Amino acid sequence: MKYSIVIPHLSNSKYIDKCIEYIKLNSVYESEIIQIIDETDVYYAYNKGVYQANNDIVVLLNDDMFVGKDWDRWFPLMLAEDTFLTCHVVEAHPGKMMGPECIEFDCGNTIDEFDYDRFSRYVEAQTLQTPVIDFNNIGWYMPFVVHRKSFISYPNIDKFPLYENDVKLFHGILPQLGYKVAQVNSFVYHFSRKGTQQFYSEKHMTKRAIFTYSNHQIEDKISYLQKQMVAKFNKNHKCKYEYLHYKKPDGEMTPDQVIDYGINKLFYQDNYDTIMLLDIDCVPLSEHALEYTFDRAEQGALIGNVQRSSHIENNKHIYPAPSCVCLSKETFEKLGKPSFSVTNRGDIGEELTYIAEQMGNIEIEMYMPSHYEEMPYWPNQVRKPWDLQDGQPQYGIGTTFSDKNGNPMFYHLFQCRLNVFNHLFFLKCASVML
Repeated sequence: MKYSIVIPHLSNSKYIDKCIEYIKLNSVYESEIIQIIDETDVYYAYNKGVYQANNDIVVLLNDDMFVGKDWDRWFPLMLAEDTFLTCHVVEAHPGKMMGPECIEFDCGNTIDEFDYDRFSRYVEAQTLQTPVIDFNNIGWYMPFVVHRKSFISYPNIDKFPLYENDVKLFHGILPQLGYKVAQVNSFVYHFSRKGTQQFYSEKHMTKRAIFTYSNHQIEDKISYLQKQMVAKFNKNHKCKYEYLHYKKPDGEMTPDQVIDYGINKLFYQDNYDTIMLLDIDCVPLSEHALEYTFDRAEQGALIGNVQRSSHIENNKHIYPAPSCVCLSKETFEKLGKPSFSVTNRGDIGEELTYIAEQMGNIEIEMYMPSHYEEMPYWPNQVRKPWDLQDGQPQYGIGTTFSDKNGNPMFYHLFQCRLNVFNHLFFLKCASVML
Protein backbone atom coordinates (compact mmCIF):
# COMPACT_ATOMS: atom_id res chain seq x y z
CA MET A 1 0.00 0.00 0.00
CA LYS A 2 1.29 3.43 -0.92
CA TYR A 3 -0.14 6.80 0.09
CA SER A 4 0.66 10.50 -0.37
CA ILE A 5 1.73 13.04 2.25
CA VAL A 6 1.25 16.77 1.59
CA ILE A 7 3.59 19.06 3.57
CA PRO A 8 3.48 22.83 2.96
CA HIS A 9 6.48 24.70 4.34
CA LEU A 10 8.68 27.74 3.94
CA SER A 11 11.85 27.33 1.91
CA ASN A 12 13.97 27.96 5.02
CA SER A 13 12.03 25.59 7.28
CA LYS A 14 14.17 24.30 10.14
CA TYR A 15 11.94 21.27 10.53
CA ILE A 16 11.25 19.79 7.09
CA ASP A 17 14.36 17.60 6.79
CA LYS A 18 13.80 15.97 10.19
CA CYS A 19 10.08 15.71 9.50
CA ILE A 20 10.78 13.63 6.39
CA GLU A 21 13.51 11.66 8.16
CA TYR A 22 11.07 10.52 10.87
CA ILE A 23 8.41 9.69 8.27
CA LYS A 24 10.86 7.32 6.59
CA LEU A 25 12.01 5.88 9.91
CA ASN A 26 8.59 5.28 11.48
CA SER A 27 6.27 4.40 8.60
CA VAL A 28 4.89 0.93 7.91
CA TYR A 29 4.00 1.73 4.30
CA GLU A 30 5.72 3.52 1.44
CA SER A 31 4.69 7.12 0.85
CA GLU A 32 4.89 9.81 -1.81
CA ILE A 33 5.88 13.14 -0.22
CA ILE A 34 4.52 16.29 -1.86
CA GLN A 35 6.13 19.50 -0.66
CA ILE A 36 4.35 22.79 -1.36
CA ILE A 37 6.98 25.46 -0.80
CA ASP A 38 6.48 29.13 0.09
CA GLU A 39 2.77 29.20 -0.70
CA THR A 40 1.40 32.20 1.19
CA ASP A 41 -1.98 30.57 1.94
CA VAL A 42 -1.49 27.27 3.77
CA TYR A 43 -5.06 26.13 3.05
CA TYR A 44 -4.58 26.70 -0.65
CA ALA A 45 -1.31 24.76 -0.35
CA TYR A 46 -3.11 21.75 1.13
CA ASN A 47 -5.81 21.89 -1.55
CA LYS A 48 -3.12 22.11 -4.23
CA GLY A 49 -1.18 19.19 -2.73
CA VAL A 50 -4.18 16.87 -2.61
CA TYR A 51 -4.89 17.42 -6.29
CA GLN A 52 -1.26 16.58 -7.10
CA ALA A 53 -1.41 13.30 -5.18
CA ASN A 54 -1.05 10.05 -7.10
CA ASN A 55 -2.57 7.81 -4.41
CA ASP A 56 -6.07 7.40 -2.99
CA ILE A 57 -5.01 7.87 0.64
CA VAL A 58 -3.66 11.36 1.36
CA VAL A 59 -2.24 12.69 4.63
CA LEU A 60 -2.01 16.42 5.31
CA LEU A 61 0.87 17.18 7.67
CA ASN A 62 2.68 20.20 9.12
CA ASP A 63 6.43 20.43 8.61
CA ASP A 64 6.96 20.93 12.37
CA MET A 65 5.37 17.56 13.22
CA PHE A 66 7.52 14.48 13.89
CA VAL A 67 5.68 11.18 13.57
CA GLY A 68 5.91 8.30 16.03
CA LYS A 69 6.60 4.62 15.35
CA ASP A 70 4.05 2.86 13.11
CA TRP A 71 2.01 6.06 12.88
CA ASP A 72 0.44 5.00 9.57
CA ARG A 73 -0.37 1.36 10.48
CA TRP A 74 -4.15 1.84 10.61
CA PHE A 75 -4.65 4.32 7.79
CA PRO A 76 -5.51 1.82 5.01
CA LEU A 77 -7.62 -0.35 7.29
CA MET A 78 -9.72 2.36 8.91
CA LEU A 79 -10.08 4.91 6.11
CA ALA A 80 -13.19 4.72 3.94
CA GLU A 81 -14.57 7.19 1.43
CA ASP A 82 -17.05 8.41 4.03
CA THR A 83 -14.46 8.71 6.84
CA PHE A 84 -11.80 11.27 7.69
CA LEU A 85 -9.09 10.35 10.18
CA THR A 86 -7.30 12.50 12.75
CA CYS A 87 -4.44 11.53 15.06
CA HIS A 88 -3.17 12.06 18.61
CA VAL A 89 -0.96 15.17 18.71
CA VAL A 90 1.55 15.65 21.53
CA GLU A 91 2.90 19.08 22.51
CA ALA A 92 5.10 20.35 25.31
CA HIS A 93 2.74 23.22 26.12
CA PRO A 94 -0.57 22.95 24.26
CA GLY A 95 -2.16 26.29 23.53
CA LYS A 96 -5.81 27.08 24.11
CA MET A 97 -7.63 27.25 20.81
CA MET A 98 -11.11 26.55 19.57
CA GLY A 99 -11.63 22.86 18.97
CA PRO A 100 -9.74 19.80 20.24
CA GLU A 101 -6.75 20.08 22.53
CA CYS A 102 -3.41 18.34 22.14
CA ILE A 103 -1.86 15.96 24.66
CA GLU A 104 0.57 17.64 27.03
CA PHE A 105 3.88 15.78 27.27
CA ASP A 106 7.21 17.59 27.11
CA CYS A 107 9.79 16.20 24.68
CA GLY A 108 11.25 19.62 23.82
CA ASN A 109 10.05 23.00 22.62
CA THR A 110 12.34 23.22 19.59
CA ILE A 111 14.04 20.89 17.14
CA ASP A 112 17.33 21.32 19.02
CA GLU A 113 15.70 20.23 22.30
CA PHE A 114 13.68 17.33 20.88
CA ASP A 115 14.11 14.08 22.83
CA TYR A 116 13.17 11.41 20.33
CA ASP A 117 13.79 8.51 22.73
CA ARG A 118 11.47 10.03 25.33
CA PHE A 119 8.78 10.54 22.70
CA SER A 120 9.22 6.98 21.42
CA ARG A 121 8.77 5.51 24.92
CA TYR A 122 5.66 7.62 25.38
CA VAL A 123 4.19 6.45 22.06
CA GLU A 124 4.92 2.82 22.86
CA ALA A 125 3.12 3.08 26.22
CA GLN A 126 0.13 5.04 24.90
CA THR A 127 -0.37 2.78 21.88
CA LEU A 128 -1.15 -0.15 24.16
CA GLN A 129 -3.87 1.83 25.96
CA THR A 130 -5.51 3.59 23.03
CA PRO A 131 -8.30 2.14 20.85
CA VAL A 132 -7.47 1.58 17.21
CA ILE A 133 -10.19 4.03 16.17
CA ASP A 134 -12.50 6.28 18.19
CA PHE A 135 -15.54 7.72 16.42
CA ASN A 136 -16.45 9.74 19.51
CA ASN A 137 -13.35 11.94 19.36
CA ILE A 138 -11.72 14.27 16.87
CA GLY A 139 -7.99 14.78 17.19
CA TRP A 140 -6.11 17.91 16.23
CA TYR A 141 -6.66 19.25 12.70
CA MET A 142 -3.30 17.95 11.50
CA PRO A 143 -2.36 15.25 10.59
CA PHE A 144 -5.56 14.83 8.56
CA VAL A 145 -6.06 11.60 6.61
CA VAL A 146 -8.51 11.62 3.71
CA HIS A 147 -9.51 9.51 0.74
CA ARG A 148 -8.68 11.57 -2.33
CA LYS A 149 -12.09 10.93 -3.92
CA SER A 150 -13.82 12.36 -0.85
CA PHE A 151 -11.60 15.39 -0.26
CA ILE A 152 -13.51 18.58 0.39
CA SER A 153 -11.38 21.63 -0.37
CA TYR A 154 -10.67 23.93 2.52
CA PRO A 155 -13.19 26.77 2.32
CA ASN A 156 -11.89 30.13 1.23
CA ILE A 157 -13.03 32.23 4.17
CA ASP A 158 -11.32 34.74 6.43
CA LYS A 159 -7.67 33.84 7.11
CA PHE A 160 -7.73 35.21 10.67
CA PRO A 161 -7.75 33.53 13.05
CA LEU A 162 -5.63 30.99 11.25
CA TYR A 163 -7.55 27.95 12.47
CA GLU A 164 -10.93 29.21 11.29
CA ASN A 165 -10.88 27.21 8.05
CA ASP A 166 -10.13 24.02 10.02
CA VAL A 167 -13.02 24.66 12.36
CA LYS A 168 -15.38 25.38 9.49
CA LEU A 169 -14.36 22.21 7.65
CA PHE A 170 -14.37 19.79 10.60
CA HIS A 171 -17.31 21.08 12.59
CA GLY A 172 -19.46 22.52 9.83
CA ILE A 173 -19.03 21.22 6.31
CA LEU A 174 -18.08 17.57 6.91
CA PRO A 175 -20.87 16.73 9.41
CA GLN A 176 -23.46 18.49 7.25
CA LEU A 177 -22.44 16.32 4.30
CA GLY A 178 -22.70 13.15 6.38
CA TYR A 179 -19.01 12.35 6.68
CA LYS A 180 -17.59 10.68 9.79
CA VAL A 181 -14.51 12.12 11.51
CA ALA A 182 -12.63 9.79 13.84
CA GLN A 183 -9.40 9.62 15.83
CA VAL A 184 -7.06 6.77 14.97
CA ASN A 185 -4.30 5.19 17.08
CA SER A 186 -1.47 7.34 15.66
CA PHE A 187 0.87 9.73 17.47
CA VAL A 188 2.85 12.73 16.26
CA TYR A 189 4.84 15.38 18.13
CA HIS A 190 4.12 19.03 17.33
CA PHE A 191 6.45 21.90 18.16
CA SER A 192 5.30 25.23 19.49
CA ARG A 193 4.33 27.79 16.89
CA LYS A 194 6.37 30.40 18.76
CA GLY A 195 9.37 29.55 16.57
CA THR A 196 7.41 30.18 13.39
CA GLN A 197 5.90 33.37 14.77
CA GLN A 198 9.38 34.58 15.72
CA PHE A 199 10.58 33.86 12.18
CA TYR A 200 7.76 35.89 10.67
CA SER A 201 8.31 38.84 13.00
CA GLU A 202 12.06 38.85 12.36
CA LYS A 203 11.56 38.39 8.64
CA HIS A 204 9.19 41.32 8.35
CA MET A 205 11.34 43.52 10.59
CA THR A 206 14.38 42.88 8.42
CA LYS A 207 14.89 45.65 5.86
CA ARG A 208 15.71 44.31 2.43
CA ALA A 209 16.80 46.17 -0.69
CA ILE A 210 16.87 45.04 -4.31
CA PHE A 211 19.50 47.35 -5.80
CA THR A 212 19.91 47.95 -9.52
CA TYR A 213 21.34 50.70 -11.67
CA SER A 214 21.74 51.94 -15.26
CA ASN A 215 22.74 54.93 -17.33
CA HIS A 216 21.46 56.43 -20.59
CA GLN A 217 23.03 53.59 -22.61
CA ILE A 218 20.34 51.20 -21.38
CA GLU A 219 17.01 51.17 -23.18
CA ASP A 220 14.25 52.53 -20.92
CA LYS A 221 12.04 49.53 -21.56
CA ILE A 222 14.64 47.25 -19.91
CA SER A 223 14.51 49.10 -16.60
CA TYR A 224 10.72 49.43 -16.79
CA LEU A 225 10.22 45.69 -17.27
CA GLN A 226 12.65 44.75 -14.53
CA LYS A 227 10.73 46.93 -12.08
CA GLN A 228 7.46 45.25 -13.12
CA MET A 229 8.95 41.76 -12.71
CA VAL A 230 10.27 42.56 -9.25
CA ALA A 231 6.92 44.05 -8.24
CA LYS A 232 5.15 40.89 -9.41
CA PHE A 233 7.17 38.61 -7.13
CA ASN A 234 8.15 40.82 -4.20
CA LYS A 235 5.55 40.15 -1.49
CA ASN A 236 7.54 41.51 1.45
CA HIS A 237 6.61 45.09 2.30
CA LYS A 238 9.98 45.54 4.02
CA CYS A 239 11.80 44.79 0.75
CA LYS A 240 12.27 47.90 -1.39
CA TYR A 241 13.29 48.23 -5.02
CA GLU A 242 16.14 50.77 -5.14
CA TYR A 243 16.96 51.97 -8.66
CA LEU A 244 19.89 54.31 -9.33
CA HIS A 245 20.09 56.11 -12.67
CA TYR A 246 23.47 57.76 -13.14
CA LYS A 247 24.40 60.26 -15.83
CA LYS A 248 27.98 59.42 -16.75
CA PRO A 249 28.69 56.95 -19.57
CA ASP A 250 30.82 53.82 -19.27
CA GLY A 251 34.46 54.82 -19.06
CA GLU A 252 33.79 57.93 -17.02
CA MET A 253 32.04 55.88 -14.35
CA THR A 254 32.45 52.13 -14.01
CA PRO A 255 29.83 49.67 -12.69
CA ASP A 256 32.00 48.70 -9.71
CA GLN A 257 32.09 52.36 -8.61
CA VAL A 258 28.29 52.50 -8.80
CA ILE A 259 27.97 49.27 -6.83
CA ASP A 260 30.38 50.40 -4.11
CA TYR A 261 28.44 53.64 -3.76
CA GLY A 262 25.08 51.87 -3.65
CA ILE A 263 26.10 49.09 -1.25
CA ASN A 264 27.61 51.46 1.28
CA LYS A 265 24.74 53.96 1.06
CA LEU A 266 22.07 51.28 1.47
CA PHE A 267 23.81 49.53 4.36
CA TYR A 268 25.14 52.52 6.30
CA GLN A 269 22.92 55.48 5.44
CA ASP A 270 19.57 53.84 4.70
CA ASN A 271 20.12 51.04 7.25
CA TYR A 272 19.13 48.07 5.13
CA ASP A 273 19.97 44.68 6.62
CA THR A 274 20.21 42.65 3.40
CA ILE A 275 20.89 43.69 -0.20
CA MET A 276 20.26 41.83 -3.43
CA LEU A 277 22.25 43.30 -6.29
CA LEU A 278 20.65 42.79 -9.72
CA ASP A 279 21.95 43.81 -13.13
CA ILE A 280 19.31 45.87 -14.89
CA ASP A 281 18.73 43.01 -17.38
CA CYS A 282 18.39 40.31 -14.71
CA VAL A 283 14.96 39.43 -13.28
CA PRO A 284 13.52 36.98 -10.74
CA LEU A 285 11.33 34.19 -12.11
CA SER A 286 9.23 33.51 -9.01
CA GLU A 287 8.41 34.70 -5.52
CA HIS A 288 10.42 31.70 -4.29
CA ALA A 289 13.50 33.03 -6.09
CA LEU A 290 13.43 36.27 -4.11
CA GLU A 291 12.41 34.78 -0.77
CA TYR A 292 14.84 31.87 -0.86
CA THR A 293 17.76 34.04 -1.95
CA PHE A 294 17.13 36.64 0.75
CA ASP A 295 16.55 33.96 3.39
CA ARG A 296 19.81 32.19 2.57
CA ALA A 297 21.70 35.49 2.66
CA GLU A 298 20.20 36.21 6.08
CA GLN A 299 21.40 32.80 7.21
CA GLY A 300 24.94 33.93 6.38
CA ALA A 301 25.45 32.70 2.82
CA LEU A 302 26.93 34.58 -0.12
CA ILE A 303 24.48 33.59 -2.83
CA GLY A 304 23.73 34.40 -6.46
CA ASN A 305 24.17 33.59 -10.16
CA VAL A 306 27.38 31.81 -11.07
CA GLN A 307 29.84 33.46 -13.43
CA ARG A 308 33.43 33.13 -14.59
CA SER A 309 35.80 35.91 -15.65
CA SER A 310 37.06 34.19 -18.79
CA HIS A 311 39.29 37.14 -19.72
CA ILE A 312 41.34 36.73 -16.53
CA GLU A 313 43.80 33.90 -15.92
CA ASN A 314 42.66 32.75 -12.49
CA ASN A 315 42.38 28.97 -12.85
CA LYS A 316 38.76 29.13 -14.09
CA HIS A 317 37.56 30.53 -10.77
CA ILE A 318 33.75 30.86 -10.43
CA TYR A 319 31.80 33.14 -8.10
CA PRO A 320 28.33 34.61 -7.40
CA ALA A 321 28.37 37.55 -9.78
CA PRO A 322 26.77 41.00 -9.51
CA SER A 323 24.24 40.00 -12.15
CA CYS A 324 22.49 38.64 -9.06
CA VAL A 325 24.25 38.42 -5.71
CA CYS A 326 22.75 38.74 -2.24
CA LEU A 327 24.40 39.26 1.12
CA SER A 328 23.57 40.58 4.56
CA LYS A 329 25.26 43.49 6.29
CA GLU A 330 26.66 41.00 8.81
CA THR A 331 28.28 38.95 6.05
CA PHE A 332 29.58 42.09 4.32
CA GLU A 333 31.27 43.12 7.55
CA LYS A 334 32.66 39.62 8.17
CA LEU A 335 34.29 39.87 4.75
CA GLY A 336 35.86 43.17 5.79
CA LYS A 337 33.58 45.47 3.74
CA PRO A 338 35.48 44.75 0.50
CA SER A 339 35.17 46.85 -2.63
CA PHE A 340 33.51 45.37 -5.71
CA SER A 341 36.39 46.74 -7.78
CA VAL A 342 38.24 44.69 -10.38
CA THR A 343 41.50 43.18 -9.10
CA ASN A 344 44.39 41.36 -10.73
CA ARG A 345 42.69 38.04 -9.93
CA GLY A 346 39.00 38.80 -10.41
CA ASP A 347 36.26 40.79 -12.10
CA ILE A 348 33.62 43.00 -10.45
CA GLY A 349 32.59 41.54 -7.10
CA GLU A 350 34.75 38.43 -7.45
CA GLU A 351 36.96 39.49 -4.56
CA LEU A 352 34.09 38.79 -2.12
CA THR A 353 34.16 35.12 -3.09
CA TYR A 354 37.93 34.90 -2.82
CA ILE A 355 37.78 36.31 0.70
CA ALA A 356 34.91 34.00 1.69
CA GLU A 357 36.84 30.99 0.37
CA GLN A 358 39.93 31.99 2.33
CA MET A 359 37.94 32.51 5.53
CA GLY A 360 36.24 29.14 5.19
CA ASN A 361 33.30 29.96 7.46
CA ILE A 362 31.01 31.70 4.96
CA GLU A 363 28.86 29.44 2.80
CA ILE A 364 28.84 30.16 -0.93
CA GLU A 365 25.82 29.09 -2.97
CA MET A 366 25.61 29.58 -6.73
CA TYR A 367 22.70 29.20 -9.15
CA MET A 368 23.85 27.29 -12.23
CA PRO A 369 22.83 27.88 -15.87
CA SER A 370 20.14 25.48 -17.04
CA HIS A 371 19.86 26.83 -20.60
CA TYR A 372 20.53 29.91 -22.72
CA GLU A 373 18.90 31.40 -25.83
CA GLU A 374 21.73 32.81 -27.96
CA MET A 375 25.51 32.77 -28.09
CA PRO A 376 27.27 36.00 -27.05
CA TYR A 377 28.07 38.54 -29.74
CA TRP A 378 31.20 40.58 -30.22
CA PRO A 379 32.01 42.27 -33.56
CA ASN A 380 34.54 40.41 -35.70
CA GLN A 381 34.79 37.49 -33.28
CA VAL A 382 33.66 33.87 -33.51
CA ARG A 383 30.49 33.40 -31.52
CA LYS A 384 30.64 30.76 -28.81
CA PRO A 385 29.09 30.29 -25.34
CA TRP A 386 30.89 31.22 -22.16
CA ASP A 387 32.53 28.46 -20.12
CA LEU A 388 32.54 27.85 -16.39
CA GLN A 389 34.80 25.26 -14.78
CA ASP A 390 35.47 21.98 -16.57
CA GLY A 391 32.42 19.74 -16.65
CA GLN A 392 30.00 22.54 -15.75
CA PRO A 393 27.30 23.87 -18.10
CA GLN A 394 27.96 26.76 -20.45
CA TYR A 395 25.97 29.98 -20.52
CA GLY A 396 25.21 32.77 -22.94
CA ILE A 397 22.65 35.38 -23.92
CA GLY A 398 19.33 34.89 -22.15
CA THR A 399 20.51 32.42 -19.51
CA THR A 400 18.13 30.92 -16.98
CA PHE A 401 19.86 30.21 -13.68
CA SER A 402 18.43 27.43 -11.50
CA ASP A 403 18.93 26.22 -7.94
CA LYS A 404 20.30 22.81 -6.92
CA ASN A 405 16.81 21.30 -7.25
CA GLY A 406 16.40 22.53 -10.82
CA ASN A 407 13.97 25.34 -9.97
CA PRO A 408 14.36 28.36 -12.33
CA MET A 409 15.43 31.31 -10.17
CA PHE A 410 16.68 34.21 -12.31
CA TYR A 411 16.90 35.14 -15.99
CA HIS A 412 19.84 37.25 -17.17
CA LEU A 413 19.98 38.66 -20.68
CA PHE A 414 23.65 39.86 -20.73
CA GLN A 415 25.04 42.44 -23.20
CA CYS A 416 21.95 44.66 -23.06
CA ARG A 417 24.17 47.68 -23.71
CA LEU A 418 24.73 46.38 -27.25
CA ASN A 419 20.96 46.55 -27.98
CA VAL A 420 21.26 43.39 -30.08
CA PHE A 421 19.30 40.88 -28.02
CA ASN A 422 16.91 43.13 -26.07
CA HIS A 423 13.89 41.58 -27.76
CA LEU A 424 14.67 38.33 -25.92
CA PHE A 425 14.40 40.15 -22.60
CA PHE A 426 11.08 41.68 -23.65
CA LEU A 427 9.68 38.29 -24.68
CA LYS A 428 10.85 36.61 -21.47
CA CYS A 429 9.27 39.26 -19.25
CA ALA A 430 6.05 39.17 -21.25
CA SER A 431 5.81 35.37 -20.98
CA VAL A 432 6.29 35.49 -17.19
CA MET A 433 4.01 38.47 -16.62
CA LEU A 434 1.07 36.93 -18.50
